[in-house]
Amino acid sequence: MFTQPSLLKPTSRIQSEEIRISFYNGTMPTGVCGLPGAANQTTETRYESSVTVSGGLRGYFKGSIYPDNMNVKGRLLDGTYDVYLGFHKAGHPKEHDLKVRTNGFRAVLVVNAGQTVRVSSLSRHKHTSDGIHIHNGYHHWHAAHPMSEGCLTIAPRDWNPFLSMFLNAFPTISDWTSGSSRIGRRIGTVTVRSAIYNDLVPRKDVLLA
Repeated sequence: MFTQPSLLKPTSRIQSEEIRISFYNGTMPTGVCGLPGAANQTTETRYESSVTVSGGLRGYFKGSIYPDNMNVKGRLLDGTYDVYLGFHKAGHPKEHDLKVRTNGFRAVLVVNAGQTVRVSSLSRHKHTSDGIHIHNGYHHWHAAHPMSEGCLTIAPRDWNPFLSMFLNAFPTISDWTSGSSRIGRRIGTVTVRSAIYNDLVPRKDVLLA
């Protein structure tokens, strides 16, 4: 079941209080290649994580820490990472891009400034990823139209209220981009925590965190 978002609309721009985002995974998702239930592509069970926003903003959502295909890609290792405002896909950010979109070039949150992070994967060749974002998930996904190749995702019905919090709190393009880059200011952290300790088949060539 989805949790109805509970929002406190900011009355002014965030200046000093850091925003904390938490993805807590308490169950296994369905619809992920390489994991049990891969054939069950049901929106209600694809988004297994509780997502909490606290600090300068506040809200409760559903999301996922898993990519579409764990045989090829990997999920972000448990830990805490810096989060930045930014954009997904190639493009040149403009003021009119500060709106909620679900496809193509769009405003998102960027993990670790897009730099390399360690991941867990069923592929013995996959140890790291880069360009990890927090963006919207889909109701339908397949290899030709992937939803996540390692990014953290927010359930489709929660994406609008989730991103709107950040667009309202940071309303100028200078917050979201430095020059013409797709990464803007740092706003806080995201923490990934999984209560599922056997979500991956143990591999001898890597020590899972």
